[in-house]
Amino acid sequence: HFDGSGLGPMAPKKSPPSPLKSAAKAVVAPKDPKSATEKSATEKSATEKSAKEEPKVEKTAVTAVVEKVEEEKPKVPPVWPRKIDFKALADEVKLAASWDRTALVVCNGKAKEADTFFTYSGYAQIDAKWVLAETAIKKTMSVEEMQEDLRRRVVGAMKHGLPVHVAMANSAVSFKEKFCSEKGL
Repeated sequence: HFDGSGLGPMAPKKSPPSPLKSAAKAVVAPKDPKSATEKSATEKSATEKSAKEEPKVEKTAVTAVVEKVEEEKPKVPPVWPRKIDFKALADEVKLAASWDRTALVVCNGKAKEADTFFTYSGYAQIDAKWVLAETAIKKTMSVEEMQEDLRRRVVGAMKHGLPVHVAMANSAVSFKEKFCSEKGL
Protein backbone atom coordinates (compact mmCIF):
# COMPACT_ATOMS: atom_id res chain seq x y z
CA HIS A 1 0.00 0.00 0.00
CA PHE A 2 1.61 3.31 -1.03
CA ASP A 3 0.49 6.78 -0.17
CA GLY A 4 3.86 8.49 0.13
CA SER A 5 3.84 8.81 3.92
CA GLY A 6 4.11 5.32 5.36
CA LEU A 7 6.69 3.18 7.06
CA GLY A 8 9.74 1.80 5.29
CA PRO A 9 10.55 -1.87 4.69
CA MET A 10 11.40 -4.33 7.42
CA ALA A 11 15.08 -4.46 8.36
CA PRO A 12 16.69 -7.47 6.68
CA LYS A 13 17.83 -10.30 8.95
CA LYS A 14 20.26 -13.12 8.32
CA SER A 15 18.55 -16.40 7.50
CA PRO A 16 19.89 -19.96 7.77
CA PRO A 17 21.71 -21.39 4.76
CA SER A 18 19.43 -21.92 1.81
CA PRO A 19 18.71 -25.41 0.46
CA LEU A 20 19.35 -23.89 -2.98
CA LYS A 21 22.89 -22.94 -1.95
CA SER A 22 23.49 -26.40 -0.50
CA ALA A 23 22.21 -28.02 -3.69
CA ALA A 24 24.40 -25.74 -5.81
CA LYS A 25 27.45 -26.60 -3.68
CA ALA A 26 26.65 -30.32 -3.91
CA VAL A 27 26.45 -30.10 -7.69
CA VAL A 28 29.67 -28.09 -7.97
CA ALA A 29 31.60 -30.11 -5.34
CA PRO A 30 30.36 -33.71 -5.49
CA LYS A 31 31.56 -36.22 -2.90
CA ASP A 32 34.68 -38.26 -3.61
CA PRO A 33 33.67 -41.65 -5.09
CA LYS A 34 36.51 -43.46 -3.23
CA SER A 35 35.46 -45.18 -0.04
CA ALA A 36 37.12 -44.28 3.26
CA THR A 37 39.05 -47.59 3.30
CA GLU A 38 40.62 -46.91 -0.10
CA LYS A 39 42.05 -43.54 0.93
CA SER A 40 45.54 -43.17 2.26
CA ALA A 41 46.28 -41.36 5.52
CA THR A 42 47.48 -38.31 3.56
CA GLU A 43 44.28 -38.22 1.51
CA LYS A 44 42.20 -38.61 4.68
CA SER A 45 43.84 -35.65 6.42
CA ALA A 46 43.51 -33.52 3.26
CA THR A 47 39.85 -34.53 2.95
CA GLU A 48 39.19 -33.74 6.63
CA LYS A 49 40.88 -30.34 6.26
CA SER A 50 38.87 -29.46 3.13
CA ALA A 51 35.64 -30.71 4.74
CA LYS A 52 36.03 -28.03 7.40
CA GLU A 53 36.34 -25.34 4.72
CA GLU A 54 33.46 -24.30 2.50
CA PRO A 55 33.82 -25.70 -1.03
CA LYS A 56 34.47 -23.00 -3.58
CA VAL A 57 31.43 -22.42 -5.75
CA GLU A 58 31.79 -20.66 -9.05
CA LYS A 59 29.51 -17.63 -8.89
CA THR A 60 27.06 -17.19 -11.69
CA ALA A 61 24.41 -14.54 -12.11
CA VAL A 62 21.79 -16.96 -10.76
CA THR A 63 23.76 -17.96 -7.65
CA ALA A 64 24.54 -14.30 -6.95
CA VAL A 65 20.83 -13.40 -7.07
CA VAL A 66 19.89 -16.39 -4.88
CA GLU A 67 22.55 -15.43 -2.32
CA LYS A 68 21.45 -11.79 -2.24
CA VAL A 69 17.76 -12.67 -1.80
CA GLU A 70 18.56 -15.22 0.91
CA GLU A 71 20.73 -12.72 2.83
CA GLU A 72 18.12 -9.95 2.71
CA LYS A 73 15.05 -12.11 3.31
CA PRO A 74 13.76 -12.06 6.88
CA LYS A 75 13.05 -15.41 8.56
CA VAL A 76 9.36 -14.60 9.01
CA PRO A 77 7.24 -13.05 6.25
CA PRO A 78 6.17 -9.47 6.90
CA VAL A 79 2.56 -8.61 7.63
CA TRP A 80 0.65 -7.30 4.64
CA PRO A 81 -0.92 -4.87 3.75
CA ARG A 82 1.79 -2.35 4.52
CA LYS A 83 2.01 1.42 4.14
CA ILE A 84 5.35 2.36 2.62
CA ASP A 85 7.21 5.37 1.36
CA PHE A 86 7.59 5.66 -2.42
CA LYS A 87 11.38 5.23 -2.08
CA ALA A 88 10.81 1.72 -0.67
CA LEU A 89 8.53 0.61 -3.52
CA ALA A 90 11.14 -1.41 -5.45
CA ASP A 91 12.40 -3.18 -2.30
CA GLU A 92 8.88 -3.99 -1.12
CA VAL A 93 7.87 -5.46 -4.50
CA LYS A 94 11.03 -7.63 -4.43
CA LEU A 95 10.30 -8.65 -0.83
CA ALA A 96 6.77 -9.75 -1.75
CA ALA A 97 8.14 -11.75 -4.71
CA SER A 98 10.73 -13.43 -2.48
CA TRP A 99 7.82 -14.79 -0.40
CA ASP A 100 5.95 -15.90 -3.57
CA ARG A 101 3.38 -13.14 -3.15
CA THR A 102 2.01 -10.79 -5.78
CA ALA A 103 2.42 -7.13 -4.92
CA LEU A 104 -0.74 -5.04 -5.15
CA VAL A 105 0.16 -1.37 -5.04
CA VAL A 106 -2.69 0.95 -4.06
CA CYS A 107 -1.50 4.44 -4.95
CA ASN A 108 -4.08 6.77 -3.35
CA GLY A 109 -3.92 9.40 -6.09
CA LYS A 110 -0.28 8.84 -7.01
CA ALA A 111 -0.87 6.31 -9.81
CA LYS A 112 1.05 8.36 -12.39
CA GLU A 113 4.19 8.29 -10.25
CA ALA A 114 3.91 4.54 -9.67
CA ASP A 115 3.16 3.87 -13.35
CA THR A 116 6.20 5.91 -14.37
CA PHE A 117 8.36 4.07 -11.85
CA PHE A 118 7.25 0.64 -13.10
CA THR A 119 7.64 1.67 -16.75
CA TYR A 120 11.21 2.93 -16.25
CA SER A 121 12.02 -0.14 -14.11
CA GLY A 122 11.41 -2.35 -17.14
CA TYR A 123 8.13 -3.93 -16.11
CA ALA A 124 5.90 -5.20 -18.90
CA GLN A 125 2.85 -2.94 -18.75
CA ILE A 126 -0.81 -3.64 -19.42
CA ASP A 127 -2.92 -0.48 -19.43
CA ALA A 128 -6.40 -1.37 -18.17
CA LYS A 129 -7.96 1.85 -19.49
CA TRP A 130 -6.62 1.04 -22.97
CA VAL A 131 -8.02 -2.52 -22.74
CA LEU A 132 -11.44 -1.15 -21.76
CA ALA A 133 -11.39 1.58 -24.42
CA GLU A 134 -10.40 -0.76 -27.26
CA THR A 135 -12.96 -3.47 -26.44
CA ALA A 136 -15.96 -1.64 -24.96
CA ILE A 137 -15.84 2.00 -26.06
CA LYS A 138 -14.09 2.22 -29.46
CA LYS A 139 -14.75 -1.46 -30.24
CA THR A 140 -11.62 -1.64 -32.42
CA MET A 141 -10.79 -5.08 -30.97
CA SER A 142 -12.94 -8.04 -30.08
CA VAL A 143 -12.62 -9.68 -26.67
CA GLU A 144 -10.88 -12.65 -28.36
CA GLU A 145 -8.35 -10.34 -30.07
CA MET A 146 -7.67 -8.58 -26.77
CA GLN A 147 -7.27 -11.93 -25.01
CA GLU A 148 -4.63 -12.89 -27.58
CA ASP A 149 -2.87 -9.51 -27.23
CA LEU A 150 -2.80 -9.82 -23.44
CA ARG A 151 -1.61 -13.43 -23.68
CA ARG A 152 1.29 -12.37 -25.94
CA ARG A 153 2.28 -9.61 -23.52
CA VAL A 154 2.24 -11.88 -20.46
CA VAL A 155 4.06 -14.73 -22.24
CA GLY A 156 6.66 -12.26 -23.57
CA ALA A 157 7.24 -10.95 -20.05
CA MET A 158 7.58 -14.49 -18.72
CA LYS A 159 10.06 -15.47 -21.45
CA HIS A 160 12.25 -12.47 -20.64
CA GLY A 161 11.86 -12.70 -16.86
CA LEU A 162 10.03 -9.39 -16.57
CA PRO A 163 7.41 -8.58 -13.94
CA VAL A 164 4.00 -7.50 -15.26
CA HIS A 165 2.46 -4.19 -14.18
CA VAL A 166 -1.28 -3.86 -14.74
CA ALA A 167 -1.99 -0.12 -14.59
CA MET A 168 -5.60 0.24 -13.47
CA ALA A 169 -5.53 4.07 -13.08
CA ASN A 170 -9.13 5.11 -12.40
CA SER A 171 -10.73 2.18 -14.23
CA ALA A 172 -12.34 -1.03 -13.04
CA VAL A 173 -11.78 -3.68 -15.70
CA SER A 174 -13.08 -7.16 -14.94
CA PHE A 175 -10.08 -9.07 -16.29
CA LYS A 176 -11.05 -12.41 -14.73
CA GLU A 177 -14.63 -12.46 -15.99
CA LYS A 178 -14.06 -10.93 -19.43
CA PHE A 179 -10.47 -11.48 -20.55
CA CYS A 180 -9.32 -14.72 -18.91
CA SER A 181 -10.33 -17.77 -20.91
CA GLU A 182 -10.49 -21.49 -20.25
CA LYS A 183 -7.22 -21.87 -22.19
CA GLY A 184 -5.48 -19.35 -19.92
CA LEU A 185 -4.67 -15.70 -20.39
